[in-house]
Amino acid sequence: MINATISAKTLLKIDAFGAAISCFSLAYILVHYENVFGIPSEVLYQLAIVPALILLYDLYYLAHNATKSIHLRLLASINLVYCIYSLFLISYHYHFITIWGYLYVGGEISIILLLVYFEWTIPDKQKKSI
Repeated sequence: MINATISAKTLLKIDAFGAAISCFSLAYILVHYENVFGIPSEVLYQLAIVPALILLYDLYYLAHNATKSIHLRLLASINLVYCIYSLFLISYHYHFITIWGYLYVGGEISIILLLVYFEWTIPDKQKKSI
């Protein structure tokens, strides 16, 4: 039911907002509290690059009013790869990471996977409604 009410443009705006928050959190907040989260700052900076690129992608397509299903599907794929990349880096550095670090990464991945679901299914819903 909720899928039919979210437009592709709104979804890009939500994704851009989330990417901006992730980038800022990873590159600034978590770096300053590395001892609380346990994620090495090098890893945080590496992770922050992807949301920064996703933000640029979102802003480009929003500025050009190009919200075709291929753009959302590509965005969903990039977000999914980011989740896998995050899990890889976190598992590689598991011995440093605290429960707070796992909670942050787990929460971020959960939100992204929900977004991926909408980015992948909304183009199909919009085609059926046309």
